[in-house]
Amino acid sequence: MSYINHAVQEFKHAGFYDEDSLQDDVVKDVLELLTVLSNQGHSGNSAPHILHCFNRLANFEPLTPLTGEDDEWCNVGDDEDSLYQNKRDGTVFKDGEGLHAYWIDANIFRNQYGMCYTNSKSAEFITFPWVKPESNYIDVVDDDPELEREFGVDDEEVHVPMCEVENPCTRSDPDPEFENNK
Repeated sequence: MSYINHAVQEFKHAGFYDEDSLQDDVVKDVLELLTVLSNQGHSGNSAPHILHCFNRLANFEPLTPLTGEDDEWCNVGDDEDSLYQNKRDGTVFKDGEGLHAYWIDANIFRNQYGMCYTNSKSAEFITFPWVKPESNYIDVVDDDPELEREFGVDDEEVHVPMCEVENPCTRSDPDPEFENNK
């Protein structure tokens, strides 16, 4: 079975072709990507490697361990030498002196309503070379009455995705200030 035939069958099973589905663009884009993969002639041996690399790069993830070398950092602080963000992984920062590097998504807190968030207790110090591990999910109980009113009415599980913060070191639009910090 070809990539395309398999994808079309799965999209049908998932309801992507239903009359009220808003998935037309997703179907079109995924079929386009699968057509490229198919036309490249990858086998069952090479396709997983291609997909692994593609997935990491499409998610702005590095292919190799971070080194912590100077060329991996971008100054994002208000003052010169105050805060640096890693260009290869936007969730890694270091202080201005370069003494402490840390990963801001080490601990992700998940409340009883399924909402996930990070805070000052989310970061952990790291050493180089470094490969990003899985984040720790820590279940917590929020006593916020506003959240209870909003999400606790019928005990349904609510899933709210975490926000992605734009990494100014990897943004694609031309920004003169950004270009000077590369």
